[in-house]
Amino acid sequence: MNSSKVFALTAVLTLCLTTLAVTPPPSFAASSTNQITFFKAQHSGKCLDVNNSSPDNGAKVQQWDCNNTNAQNWELFYVGSGPRFRDQAGNYYALRNVNSKKCLDIYGAATHNGARITQWECHWGGNQQWLLYDHFWTSSHKVTLYNAYSNKCLDVLAYATNRGAEVVIYDCNGGTNQNWYWNGR
Repeated sequence: MNSSKVFALTAVLTLCLTTLAVTPPPSFAASSTNQITFFKAQHSGKCLDVNNSSPDNGAKVQQWDCNNTNAQNWELFYVGSGPRFRDQAGNYYALRNVNSKKCLDIYGAATHNGARITQWECHWGGNQQWLLYDHFWTSSHKVTLYNAYSNKCLDVLAYATNRGAEVVIYDCNGGTNQNWYWNGR
């Protein structure tokens, strides 16, 4: 083989191997359940809401008077199975806001009590995965939203009942500020 053919073959192989090395694997695609729901806090009767219907990453998620707008509607995306919570098998979901198309997110992937909840571009990571722990012994369509990544539950901070009260993660304690009515099941 002459040197120009060896050089050409080496160049083609190098290009192929370089392309394979830098091409990322296909992204994980969560599957929509085609279910849209609201979440209403048991203790306050207010709904999980994206502040001012913001489309921005990092927008505050709060509780607000239920008004049936898309800022309060969430589409469930199945992301897979994971650790059990209490006595329930772990089917985990990302909650994507109907208005912004962004997911319910523990800001900065924090794991401490009081870490704030925002919305962020859906990446299906652990800080966006929620188990809807069903209070099946009641007929009230009530769930606790548990996050295995942080080992915490979605919580209205300090049992606040006012509009705009902050939603955070906190140790799961069964409080009514961690129970959410929804129109799912």
